[in-house]
Formats: sequence, C-alpha cells, structure tokens
Amino acid sequence: MVIETNRLRIVPLDADMLETLSRDVKEFEREYDAKYDGEPINGELKSVLEYCAKAVRADEDNKVFLTMWLIELKGVVIGSIDFKGVPKDGATEIGYGLSKKYEGKGYMTESVKGMLKLAALLGVNRVFAETDQGNVKSEKVLERCGFDPISDGKLKKWGKNL
Repeated sequence: MVIETNRLRIVPLDADMLETLSRDVKEFEREYDAKYDGEPINGELKSVLEYCAKAVRADEDNKVFLTMWLIELKGVVIGSIDFKGVPKDGATEIGYGLSKKYEGKGYMTESVKGMLKLAALLGVNRVFAETDQGNVKSEKVLERCGFDPISDGKLKKWGKNL
C-alpha cells in the first residue's frame, strides 16, 4: 500500500527495511533504490525504527499502524510519518519529521492529509498529535490539516475528528 499525493509518495516499510535503515543508511539506499535525505538516523529516530521493526514482526496484520512511512519526493526520501500504534476506541496518534531543507514547502501538510485519508478509510475516527511547546512550524501543519489544540504544556496535544 502506497499513498500518492500531488507531489509525494508515502511508502510503508517492512520490518527488514526498518532494521536496515536503523543500521546502515547506505545499505538502505541500495536496497530501497532511493536517496535518503530525511532526518538524521540518530538516537531517537534509530530507537523508533527499531521499535517499529519489532512491532511489525509481532503484528503483521496491523503493520499500517505500526510501521514508519517514508515521504518521497522524486525518488528522494525527505522525511517520515507514522501512526503511533493500533487504534484504540477508534483513535490513534500521528507523528512525523522532515529534513530541515524541505521545510516550508507544504510537504508535511500534504503528507499528514494523505495519512488522515488512509486513517479514515481504515475506520479511524479520531487522530491525535503532539508538538513541543513553541514548535510553530509543526503547529501550523496541524492547523492546516484541521487539528484543534486540546491541551497546553511542555507538549501541546492536538486532535482531529475524521
């Protein structure tokens, strides 16, 4: 399953590709046949990729909600997006990241909208997101995608009904 938007392809990774990306970007580029120009694969993102690989292996039926999806622009991976788990009571959370050099061009808004359409097709009726306090760029993405702020604090919580 691949999500196609006007300018982007959003592609889910299987467990093997998640592990490869967490371990060796050059090997990933050869196997995936695309240049990786997304966020640096370091501490937090490396841990998320490893966690996703284990989760996908443990529950292949819910892969769509457990894997990392890569955001591609003309054969170049520029970021990633994911659901943060299998929906509970019809709700799930979304997370995302983009290479700084691709910010401000609407790519993340386009990606979030594509994932929201997929979520609705899969029966999700509410999606949440969190932003660090003061992360105006991420807040603008969520606002453009129809999210409403729910709570304020170190992490700002957002929600959207589908």
